[in-house]
Amino acid sequence: TIQRDKRRLGKLLAAFGSNRLTDITQRKVELYMQEREKEVKPATVNRDLALLKHMLNKAVDWGYLKSNPIKRVKFLKEPPGRTRYLNDSERERLLDACKHSDSDMLYPVVLTALLTGMRKGELQGLTWDDVDFERREITLKRTKNNEVRVIPISKDLLPVLHRLQKGRD
Repeated sequence: TIQRDKRRLGKLLAAFGSNRLTDITQRKVELYMQEREKEVKPATVNRDLALLKHMLNKAVDWGYLKSNPIKRVKFLKEPPGRTRYLNDSERERLLDACKHSDSDMLYPVVLTALLTGMRKGELQGLTWDDVDFERREITLKRTKNNEVRVIPISKDLLPVLHRLQKGRD
């Protein structure tokens, strides 16, 4: 968010704003990271570092620096993210809210996501050519890792997709 970016920039300015660009060193940044890690999670420190690296790369691009003095500073290790699934009650409430939405597309899209595990980009790129009603399969040709993926269409999803297609014809 904009507020988070402003806070991040404020922290960097407080730490490095009085320095000339040429005075920002790898050691100073590593010390900043050590201190910052006492206050926040490693992911936050890494976002700070990414922003600072980007700004110093821009300074190089614009001719204010010959090279980025912190290009060799390593990001902190981050713990793996937590995967959380909706429970049955949450899923029912979500689908109910989608059914009562002003959008005719919201329920079919969310149901397809829930029943297939498709990613947002896969859903957005889906066409009727990808849907084989006879075989009850969705064939994804444009996946995140550029591999073809075939997903079965469940008995709960099939009538929803049929209605959606008939409404589009």
